[in-house]
Amino acid sequence: MFQEWFDGGMVVRLDIFHWIHRFDAAIRTDAHSKYAMFKSALAGAVLAYIRTDLELLIEAVRAKDPDTFRSMSEQDVVRLYVTRDQLQHHVRRVTLGVQQTFRLIHLAIEELKGPAGQDQSGVTLFKTPAAIDEMWVGQQRHLECIQDPPGMNMYRVARTTTINGVDLPYCKSLRGSNSLEGFHKSLPHMIPGPHCAARPYQVYLISGIARWNCDRSSDAVFGGKGRHHRTYSAPLIHRLNARCQQLFGETVEENFRAPAEVDSNELLGLEYLFSQSTGESGPFSLEDIIQDGPGPDEEVVQPGQPTPDPEADEAYQSDGESHCEGDHVLDAILPHITLVTDETSSVNPPAFEDACSQNPLPGYPQLERFCSLLVDIGLVEDKLSLVTEQRNAILAAWTKVPENVVMDHCEANLYH
Repeated sequence: MFQEWFDGGMVVRLDIFHWIHRFDAAIRTDAHSKYAMFKSALAGAVLAYIRTDLELLIEAVRAKDPDTFRSMSEQDVVRLYVTRDQLQHHVRRVTLGVQQTFRLIHLAIEELKGPAGQDQSGVTLFKTPAAIDEMWVGQQRHLECIQDPPGMNMYRVARTTTINGVDLPYCKSLRGSNSLEGFHKSLPHMIPGPHCAARPYQVYLISGIARWNCDRSSDAVFGGKGRHHRTYSAPLIHRLNARCQQLFGETVEENFRAPAEVDSNELLGLEYLFSQSTGESGPFSLEDIIQDGPGPDEEVVQPGQPTPDPEADEAYQSDGESHCEGDHVLDAILPHITLVTDETSSVNPPAFEDACSQNPLPGYPQLERFCSLLVDIGLVEDKLSLVTEQRNAILAAWTKVPENVVMDHCEANLYH
């Protein structure tokens, strides 16, 4: 179903939040005294804070009482006076890279498998050393997946806030799946009642999706200036802009973009559902739609019933790094904080691109096949000779490797 999207370059990445939560399967209980420390170590191994943003936040905190904070170190200011919310929205973070993340997580797991991972009663954090080792081996394959795309800024500036006279950008992360989860929670509110016929249901659904898209595009404009009038009629806004431009030389909704007229055979809502169940689907007709209403004995929503407050929706308040209240899985305590100067993830080295990209260098799959055969043989203990089938398989794999891939020793070190 999604093959065309994949062929067009779509990349699916695992969310860091859910990746860290996978380690819970190897943990005895989340009530363990070392649980928060372990999750902090995982978050600190994956994400690093940008130094310039943190220095600006420390400057804003110190501006409240310069005499008192002058003799206090930056570590003490962060530990005592910087809140979690300030770190989350005023200090951006980037991924550390595969090698650094692997090293830090491996050290944390090995440390907590010993006495450091026991509580006061001697109960270990992990169920067994073998359980956490098995979990860590299984999650290593996702290390490349959770890294930020090279050179891509993973934050957008929502507005500018002032703390003690210092202007700070208020950032929202593009990571995570909160926007999708907020959309799923908003779907039931689009239908004004538990009973609804097919055609009214389709009208409510498409109208709700259009409102959602309008709110998201407006919310993405810096400074909350995405929309001046609370209307969702695109033709009405377009005519208003056209008339104002003609009469006054300027538009009222300067950030409005009229929807493009694109012919599409895409099935939406119940059209797609009916096509899956019956194999055919035509356009919904609004003729006799009044007859699709509820019967006299069916429940209906009264006109005076309150509607959900849009500002209470998680989509307005959501952030990719805060999935639910009280869940601070992506927070790192001070000992686990790493500072970097780059504002985006660095570009991967050529060797990494050759091995892990969707389109590696020509001949690399053949070389990978040859190397995997050697690794499989090396993993067999007490194996001093090769059978005929193994020898033929190795020779066949080696002959398929192009000559341009056979590199000298210096170039081969790039892949070590």
